Amino acid sequence: STRENGTLEVVPGSHKRFGELRGPMIPWELEGISKELKEKYMVPINTKAGDCVILDDSIVHYTRPNRTQNLRLAIQLILIPADYPSIHYHLDHSQPDEVKVWEVDHDFYMGFNPWMKPENVKTVGTLPYKQKIVSLSEFEAGLKKPRFDEETGLLSKIKRLFVQEA
Repeated sequence: STRENGTLEVVPGSHKRFGELRGPMIPWELEGISKELKEKYMVPINTKAGDCVILDDSIVHYTRPNRTQNLRLAIQLILIPADYPSIHYHLDHSQPDEVKVWEVDHDFYMGFNPWMKPENVKTVGTLPYKQKIVSLSEFEAGLKKPRFDEETGLLSKIKRLFVQEA
């Protein structure tokens, strides 16, 4: 994949620094600066057929439209350690000051419609929510701050699956 056919692009070092509460109904806090991010910060990950890219989905990422006549096929998988529940954050716009935390099963995403509350979903909590809009200067400062899982101590509770060699 290439920039011409819509390769994955990322902002290096941005994982776990923005969008701590993410879901299809939660407004993206970087939307107001998306043009600047695409022009100045995104780095393409060009790959050959058969290559695999493993990433933390919290990294700021984007895929450009395919501008060629050819297909660019991709497979996306979500991996969760077996001893952790699969959770989904949902903002109901009739209650815009809280995000529901749902525990979902492995079939949830196959038929999920973000505009409808699914049946048989278990709410395991709620989190306070206030929409946040990040400016370009706040984004640049945020790249230098600790990751949100470091600030909360969550990182020390999670067993690492992959370790990047130095």
